[in-house]
Amino acid sequence: MPTALSWLQLNPLVPPRTTIPYRAGSKRVWDCLDVHYRLMNDYSAEWPFWTEDGLSPTGTPTLTPNVSDAALAWAADFQKHYSYESGWPTEVAARHHERQGHRLLQMVARELAPGDSVELDYWETNRRKGL
Repeated sequence: MPTALSWLQLNPLVPPRTTIPYRAGSKRVWDCLDVHYRLMNDYSAEWPFWTEDGLSPTGTPTLTPNVSDAALAWAADFQKHYSYESGWPTEVAARHHERQGHRLLQMVARELAPGDSVELDYWETNRRKGL
C-alpha cells in the first residue's frame, strides 16, 4: 500500500508557499506548484521520481547531494539486482531494498518544497517461487 507524506506533515510550523510561480514544462500555465511525486523504480529509469506527467528529469525534485545520491543508489540497486523474470535474487535482498525505499521516502519528504508531497510506490515485491 502506498505511503504518502506531505512536506507540511513533517514541517508543520512552516507556513505554506504564498507565491504561484510557473513550473517549466507543465501542461498547466497557472500551476500552483504543489507537486505530488511518486518514488518508484522502473526498468531503465536511473532517477526514481515520477509525477502525473511521467518520469521526472534527473534533479527534480531538488534534493541535497546526500539524498540525491541515496536515490540514485536505490535505483541502481534495482537495475542491477531485480529481474523482470524472477524478481529479487533472495528474499533478504527484496526486504532490504524495500526498507531502503521507506528510509529514502522519509529523507525526501523532509526536503520537498512546501505543499509538495511524495509517496512510495513499491511494486517490485518478490514473487519468485520458493522464496
